[in-house]
Amino acid sequence: MVDPSIILVMLLGNIVGTIVPYLRKLSEGKVTSFDYKYIGHLVGASLWQFILTVPLLSVWSNPSGFEDVLSVHILAFFFGLGGYKAQLEATKYISYFKSKKQAS
Repeated sequence: MVDPSIILVMLLGNIVGTIVPYLRKLSEGKVTSFDYKYIGHLVGASLWQFILTVPLLSVWSNPSGFEDVLSVHILAFFFGLGGYKAQLEATKYISYFKSKKQAS
């Protein structure tokens, strides 16, 4: 059985990856209120990440020792950040191709 804290840490990585760009845009004055597209990106990245990790979690053995547990949780956190960024880039490409198709 997989330690559920690993999945929670991946979700935390997704949440941080969602909040940081929003706070940056808020401080720059590019946004004035919360846009629900951030939640959509968070859900999409979390689902995508869960789909990618299911095969790994099925054969996973829990790490032993503090250093192993810490390193796995750090990797899970950064995997969460990467999952959000991949989802964001995919969304940008889709919108780019849609606008390109509408222009022609």
